Amino acid sequence: MSEEAWKSQGGDRHYYRIGPVIMSVIFVGDNLKNIIDPALQHNRLSEIPEKITATIYALDAAASGVTAPPVEWPFPVDTRDHFQRIHWKPDEGMALASDETRGIWNLFNMLDRKGAYWVRNGDDLPSWEAGAPLRIFIHWLSRLENVQLVHAASLLLDGQGILLTGAGGSGKSTTTAAALVSGWHTAGDDFVLIEGSDQPVGYCIYDTVKLSGMALEAIPEIAGQAVNPSRSADDKARIHLQNFYYSQLILKMPVSAIFSIKIGHAKSTEIYPVSKAEVMKALAPSTLFMLRTGMQEAFMQITALVNHLPCYHIKLGNNPFEVINKLGKFIKKTL
Repeated sequence: MSEEAWKSQGGDRHYYRIGPVIMSVIFVGDNLKNIIDPALQHNRLSEIPEKITATIYALDAAASGVTAPPVEWPFPVDTRDHFQRIHWKPDEGMALASDETRGIWNLFNMLDRKGAYWVRNGDDLPSWEAGAPLRIFIHWLSRLENVQLVHAASLLLDGQGILLTGAGGSGKSTTTAAALVSGWHTAGDDFVLIEGSDQPVGYCIYDTVKLSGMALEAIPEIAGQAVNPSRSADDKARIHLQNFYYSQLILKMPVSAIFSIKIGHAKSTEIYPVSKAEVMKALAPSTLFMLRTGMQEAFMQITALVNHLPCYHIKLGNNPFEVINKLGKFIKKTL
């Protein structure tokens, strides 16, 4: 049905490379392309690749008139939320993750490597879908290429790359934004694709930085570039780095250490070693909650990554630029 809709209604086809993952995204019409492509555009290939990991059809039922998936699925309802369903059966070749409250369905056939990102109405999608589009599919495709999507920010200074991990609101994005203004590089402020564990490499997925609260006042250089100035009070400001900080957005970086991060409400930032268990508690739950499927496989890869890297904790001070100054000195002295 997806192929027939594309042939009848038209739409663009783009290829995106994220490390070893190469996905072909077929947009049925323009509505979802305008939502999905901006955050991924820096990964778009100019030529047709010889090999792809999978093909994803992006369909907006309201804009295209394509019938939405059925109300009654032959899959069990997730007991934690009766409006979500999860089906993860790699041996059977089928994966599904739905958020039926918001009208979002992610369906993937692992055998023929074709999937459908099917939304009831693209105009009603929550803002985070534009900030991290096709996240579930990128996770599923990473499984096929033996790489791992993690919920972490990434920073690079003088050839030394680090991951910042913590729950939402822990200060990852604010610290990333301050680092960019200070001349550092990043491969993303929220999600990174990791390959390997002995000498891990991080690949940039999205070009977005999302800021809210005091960060908007503390780092006006970036906050002023938000593409959603008329956002609601609950939404974060979304900045596309390829538009304003393209030279500091990098597609690939080494990963030398992992830092758990937390707001400390103090004048001065503290940085000190912590156990691998502490970093696992910061990195694994937030990543697995975001991905919802393939948790056992993801947990094993995250464990291998943490076991092979030095681990530290950052108790953030009140000034994000003081944080970056102290973190820079720490990296140059320690890593």
